[in-house]
Amino acid sequence: MRQVVFVLALGALAMGAAVAQDAALGTPNLESPNALGDGELRTTIDWRYWDGSNDTFSFLAEYGLTDRIDLGAGYVTFDNLGEPPIAGALRASDLSGPAVWARYVGRRVDGNSWGWSVVPGVEFLDMEGANTAAGASAGDEETVFTLEVPIGIPDGDVLWIVDPKLAVFPDTAPVSGPGGYSLPAYIDTFGTVVGLGLGVVAPISENEKWSVFGDVTPILTGENSIDPDTNDLTVQLPFTIGLRRQLGIAERSHVEVFVTNCAGATTATSLIAAPDQSIGWGARASFVW
Repeated sequence: MRQVVFVLALGALAMGAAVAQDAALGTPNLESPNALGDGELRTTIDWRYWDGSNDTFSFLAEYGLTDRIDLGAGYVTFDNLGEPPIAGALRASDLSGPAVWARYVGRRVDGNSWGWSVVPGVEFLDMEGANTAAGASAGDEETVFTLEVPIGIPDGDVLWIVDPKLAVFPDTAPVSGPGGYSLPAYIDTFGTVVGLGLGVVAPISENEKWSVFGDVTPILTGENSIDPDTNDLTVQLPFTIGLRRQLGIAERSHVEVFVTNCAGATTATSLIAAPDQSIGWGARASFVW
């Protein structure tokens, strides 16, 4: 039921739009189908605040090598200490590491013309979760290959986005802990996660400054969250809904506020949904130079 309500909310965002398609920008969790211009640089800071004073920070930069090719790099860090308890035990979770990616535009979204791009990448994530009572932990440094294929479809002043997404997480993670406990050598982890991102960006002011946006990413393959009652892997629907304000005359520089359950701003971390239906408040600033 919750998923149906949110999909209907996305449809409501597209109503009453008055101006252009916001330069074919994506959302905080879906890549843009367009590239930067030749020699342009975009820098982004993304902050997500969770219950229990937990935070995710993502620092991203992207450079326009040509009008069709961008190169990007970023760093994401997430810490969760204590809340919420999982299977009755307080946990300490850490995820951090750099990411690199490239974007090739096969067809640019321009006017009423649809477009698409391919965004392959790799993330070098140090992922670890600990049971603070038992002193046991699981996780390792992992190389996670990623891919997005964002497709932008203009509909008058509205931009619809269809974005197949993939992240190849490890299938298992090693376990370590103190003596006296019967611990497995490995536990299962997310494995290969495939999602279908569906999003919309809709302007709501005649001066082209304000837009609303939203996205959902149904998970087609793999598991992307933790059941808070059993500590088992489970599937949750990643989503985001928010408000964007363009800055000055540079329409691709903007600030955003949003709510989401996606752990971070990179392809891999945006597919991970926070456990226990946790919703985070987000703020994002992006500047094009």
